[in-house]
Amino acid sequence: MPIICPNCLRPVRPDAKYCGFCGNNLNPTARDDTAVAKASPQEGKVTEENPTTRTQLIPKGRKVRRVVLIVLIILMCLVLLMAFLVHYWPILSPYVYAILSLLRPH
Repeated sequence: MPIICPNCLRPVRPDAKYCGFCGNNLNPTARDDTAVAKASPQEGKVTEENPTTRTQLIPKGRKVRRVVLIVLIILMCLVLLMAFLVHYWPILSPYVYAILSLLRPH
């Protein structure tokens, strides 16, 4: 029977050490190599003494997936923009040339 992750409340395998969804350590009594040695009294607050940021808390695999997703979204937007320009270029070209001629120094 699968167990439930206490962090994200999703079912995980009974023999799993970490949650496959959020990366939470399912055996908190075991030593975690990625965990901080001692928790500071102001844990969770970003200060000069404790420069913990959200990007440091996200597992590396999730960071890569997030960056790839953002790049794909940007590329898709550029493809849609190019398709729009190619389709409507005969209509837009006189206006574009008029604007460019206004910007050109005489």
